[in-house]
Amino acid sequence: MIIYSSGLISLAAAYALLAKIAIDFFSANGVVSIVWPCSGLALAALLVGGKKYWPGIFIGALAGNVMAGSSPAISAFIASGNTLEALTGFWLLAHNRRFDPALKYPQHYLALGIAGIFSACVGALIGNSTLLLSGFLKPGALASNLLNWWQGDMLGIILVTPLILVWRKPPYDWLKQDRVLETTACFGLSWLFGQIIFLGWFNDWLGPMPGSWMYLFFVWSAVRFGRHGVLLVMLITTSQDLLGLARHIGFFGATFAQTGLINFWFYTLVLSVVGMMLALIIYENNQAKQTLSLSEEKLRTMFEMSALGMARNAMDGRYIEANNALLDMVGYSLEELNRLTYWDLTPKEYEPQEALQLELLSATHRYGPYEKEYFHKDGRRIAIRLNGVLIDGSDGEKYIWSTIEDISERRQTEEAMRLAALVYQNSSEAMVVTDADDTILAINPAFTQLTGYTADEIVGKHPNIRSSGRQDEAFYREMRRDIEASGCWQGEIWNRRKSGEVCAEWLSINTIFNPDGSVHRRVALFYDITEKKASDDLIWQQANFDPLTGLPNRRMFHDRLDQDIRKAHRNNLLLALLFLDLDRFKEVNDSFGHGIGDQLLKEAAQRLNNSVREIDTVARLGGDEFTVILGELDDINKVESIAQRILAGLSKPFTLGNDIAYISASIGIAFYSENAVTGEELLRCADQAMYCAKNQGRNRYSFFNLAMQEAAQKRMRLATDLHTALAEQQFHVVYQPIIELATGIICKAEILLRWQHPLLGPVSPCEFIPIAEDTGLIIEIGEWVFQQASRQLKRWRTRYCPEFQVSINKSPVQFQDAESHYEAWSDQLKRLDLPGQSIVVEITEGMLLDTSSFINKQFLALRDTGIQVALDDFGTGYSSLSYLKKFDIDYLKIDQSFVRNLDAHSDDKVLCEAIIVMAHKLGIKVIAEGVETAQQRDLLTAMGCDYAQGYLFSKPVPAEEFELCLLPSQKGKCLSV
Repeated sequence: MIIYSSGLISLAAAYALLAKIAIDFFSANGVVSIVWPCSGLALAALLVGGKKYWPGIFIGALAGNVMAGSSPAISAFIASGNTLEALTGFWLLAHNRRFDPALKYPQHYLALGIAGIFSACVGALIGNSTLLLSGFLKPGALASNLLNWWQGDMLGIILVTPLILVWRKPPYDWLKQDRVLETTACFGLSWLFGQIIFLGWFNDWLGPMPGSWMYLFFVWSAVRFGRHGVLLVMLITTSQDLLGLARHIGFFGATFAQTGLINFWFYTLVLSVVGMMLALIIYENNQAKQTLSLSEEKLRTMFEMSALGMARNAMDGRYIEANNALLDMVGYSLEELNRLTYWDLTPKEYEPQEALQLELLSATHRYGPYEKEYFHKDGRRIAIRLNGVLIDGSDGEKYIWSTIEDISERRQTEEAMRLAALVYQNSSEAMVVTDADDTILAINPAFTQLTGYTADEIVGKHPNIRSSGRQDEAFYREMRRDIEASGCWQGEIWNRRKSGEVCAEWLSINTIFNPDGSVHRRVALFYDITEKKASDDLIWQQANFDPLTGLPNRRMFHDRLDQDIRKAHRNNLLLALLFLDLDRFKEVNDSFGHGIGDQLLKEAAQRLNNSVREIDTVARLGGDEFTVILGELDDINKVESIAQRILAGLSKPFTLGNDIAYISASIGIAFYSENAVTGEELLRCADQAMYCAKNQGRNRYSFFNLAMQEAAQKRMRLATDLHTALAEQQFHVVYQPIIELATGIICKAEILLRWQHPLLGPVSPCEFIPIAEDTGLIIEIGEWVFQQASRQLKRWRTRYCPEFQVSINKSPVQFQDAESHYEAWSDQLKRLDLPGQSIVVEITEGMLLDTSSFINKQFLALRDTGIQVALDDFGTGYSSLSYLKKFDIDYLKIDQSFVRNLDAHSDDKVLCEAIIVMAHKLGIKVIAEGVETAQQRDLLTAMGCDYAQGYLFSKPVPAEEFELCLLPSQKGKCLSV
């Protein structure tokens, strides 16, 4: 920090002093100097010290301008221009990768000149703009002032910057005795002629002398003293020029009034450029000569010692040069080796020996020969033999030239032979060596271990003694052909052990040839792969076939489907895909257990295989889903025939141990390429057709059509929109009153869910509820409905009727949710201070048939909390009195299909009456759905039906509208339709 601070101060002081001198003595108008040495000083400071010294430039320029009489503000702007000028030149040179501040070659000096031309523009523009804006410069004088400013700055860079950069390293050899006289003569005469030419000495009797005389001294200094000499003459000459101009005497001073500054500027510029370029060209030529001389020396040495490694080291051990033999020997590149010394390559234990060799080298200028080791780049050691001599280089320095011979090959060969013997004896791979006639010459211990044959039993025999007979003669002829053609063979082969056991082996055979190309030996290596093959076969089987049924699994199915599609496309054949889903398989699985279910699946798979052709593929995708690929069809009727056989086969009873089960199948059929052109599309179409068959009543098949695809796409879009419907508040609930028929009082209500889609409008629950159940969204939606119902129920029981009940439909999917993250309904009711009896949960008959212990446990837990249960749509499903008794049902809801056509003489009247009587005998109350006429109401009342709901009383309405029925003034009345 101290050095940096002192550098800044020195730079600022020097800049300010030069600026003061230039303006006071060499400025024609008090503003622009003939030459501005400060610009050269500034650029040199940045090139030497870095851009961190820019503050010194700014401070010096500011101080110099203030000292010259400029105001602080104007001085600051001009100082900014001076600073930016130097930074611009520095930036241009820093981005020139070929520029060297030492200025050793012409291109370096030219780069400096170009940077000076451009950077001087910056200072001139900013300085003159400042003077113009401040009123110190008239617009008419701007152009000439701008040119003069640029000339002065550029000349300062051309003169001063090289002087500082080059003279950082003074030429002390000038002071040597053999050069002192010439040094004094050159620069003394240069000074004397400068005094005569530019300051008018002896003009009275010599007359004026032309400035061209100075070129003689520039040439002399360039040839004999190089860059330093040219710059010293330039300094002397320029100083004398400027003094003559200032005093109006000499070569330029006498004509200053007529020529202005232009002659001085061109003269000085040309003189400096010519002199420097001459010196640099001479320097470059000298360097080229030295390089050429060194190259000749290197080539001569390399030719003499090219068979061995060679290196030239400095006396401190640094590697200066190395030939390719040495680089290959140690593994380093030349650049890497240049950063190392021979001490880096020599192990520590050889240091005493190295010290003795260096003493020998110092005394005799030779060392060696001796042996030691080098470290290779990869860390291994190399045994070497060294010889060396001490020489004087053309640059005057002493170097050690060494020859290095790699003697590790012999040791490595011996070690390799020992290692090969160890490998041969200890390898886990069996090895056999035969002669050209395939007679066994030697085996290794692993051969005996793997085959059971000892050397005494197998040597002298032919390898075919172990043949298993699994490969035919064609296999061995092909093997022999490959060996004779390329000398090697590799592959799987089945052989026989001494015990007679057949085993699989991976065999590699290689041939060793004589110099004349004839066979010397053949070497065979092999290892046992019997277990690996068995393992691979098992893995392949598990990856491609269903472990339960033995049918191809989903992976193999897709592979075969793609193959059959390509074949159908290639041969223009018809291809059909059948997608099967077993009907009521879940009931069998839950009723009899998973073991029985697995037996049924295996038997179903066998029946499917028996129902199709041998060329067809039957696959199990998972669960109770199967597919059948029917290829090479020439008649579409064959597809229907096969589908009918499948349905007939699966509809027969399954005898599963002591149990008998009945199932059926729903089959979807799609065709390539009528319905789809890819396997994925074809499977999707068949899947959609299967669902259509299931919806039509099951135990049937259905062909895919466009309407199915459109329905599936609509279903998919609804499923997508359903994911955001709850968050975007697209759902709302409505309430439909349930009337006590005996009194006409509204004592219950059923809460119903509605979806107002932003684009489609109202979406029917019949459409979106099944989708919500399939996607699992019904759990979240059902929870939201319950929360709406319980909050509304709390309000109505508090304000209107303490015994009021709300019925909520609960999906079987909600009962099956074993990992629910929601609070139990009973706990939520307790939190609202509502009894369990305030809620009636409506379930379907199908859910009662689910015999899983989890659902039974959930259902019974629901009853234990006091929540009542209503059986919805009674009479349309698998009605069973045993289920009504087992699950303690509170209400039966007669499906509206029985109520819709109800009259005094209809069969529906008999059915409704029977349901009511049966329910009452079991202690169950009855609710009739879909009551739309007064006749229906009266008939139901006469039958003893307890409750009714329907459009006769009210359509489902929002809670606010529903409350109108609960007002005291409306008690016993119902909303109109």
